[in-house]
Amino acid sequence: MYSFIINPQSRSGTGLKIWKKTEHILKTRRVPYQYFLTEGIGHAREIAKSLTCNITEEMVIVILGGDGTLNEVIDGICFYDKLILGYIPTGFGNDFARSLRLPKHLPVALNHILNPRDFRCIDYGVVSYGSTEVFNRRFAVSMGIGFDAAVNHDIVANNYKKKLHSMHMGSFVYILIGIKQLILAKPSDGYMILDDYKRVDFHNILFISTHVHKYEGGGFKFAPKADPDDGFFEICAVSNRPKRKLVGILFCSLLGRHSKLRGVRTYRCREIKIHTERPMAVHTDGEPCGIQTDIIARCIEKKVKIIV
Repeated sequence: MYSFIINPQSRSGTGLKIWKKTEHILKTRRVPYQYFLTEGIGHAREIAKSLTCNITEEMVIVILGGDGTLNEVIDGICFYDKLILGYIPTGFGNDFARSLRLPKHLPVALNHILNPRDFRCIDYGVVSYGSTEVFNRRFAVSMGIGFDAAVNHDIVANNYKKKLHSMHMGSFVYILIGIKQLILAKPSDGYMILDDYKRVDFHNILFISTHVHKYEGGGFKFAPKADPDDGFFEICAVSNRPKRKLVGILFCSLLGRHSKLRGVRTYRCREIKIHTERPMAVHTDGEPCGIQTDIIARCIEKKVKIIV
């Protein structure tokens, strides 16, 4: 039995269209399945939790959606040895699929899942945040504080993805909002502590991104050395540069050639603690986690078994 968790609104309704095609193939091939359509933010998390909280037998959960839907499922599932994930990317960014080189064409992707040739056990991250009440949030791809998170906050809060996709301008969504947030950005001093022993101080932090996978934001290769099953984060920190210089850094990051630019520093660790003097936006896989000054992220090694 395959259990499908579908975000019908991914890429402005494309998810539902792809699911209908998927369901037709499943029925034609007489594949046993059940499916769940998400109805809003947080619903995929609830579905994933209810499917796995009391199950110990083998189960294959197939996620049909974008990185945000994947994030909710990873955040909600109760991990056990016989749980296997499949992923059919239907979002805008699809950084998870890009990193693992998963097929995007539906017939190929579905056949890949129904007739798996290989599996991979990969890492995920957990970020803790909150001053009065501590929240823990898993992430599959990346977590960030600062400029990159502010872009994602703005997109989600104002539903820009849906608006721009309706005008066939979806590919420009991050660029347009990025320009806006660059103008509004207020860098902060701060520091981070890596693996409880190495402290790094910063002036004028623009953003610090923490990666399980190479990409973020629809193809920005902030962590070209990231390996999703080595138990380590790759960190990209941008600070102490005029805001206008961030444009060049972002452009170079599309090719993964930003690490040698002034203001860019990279690190490798299993745990990172970040403190900023000014509250800054935080995201996990593009999903907002509020405005914070202190966060802690830990890498959980090889817990996610996925068809590759």
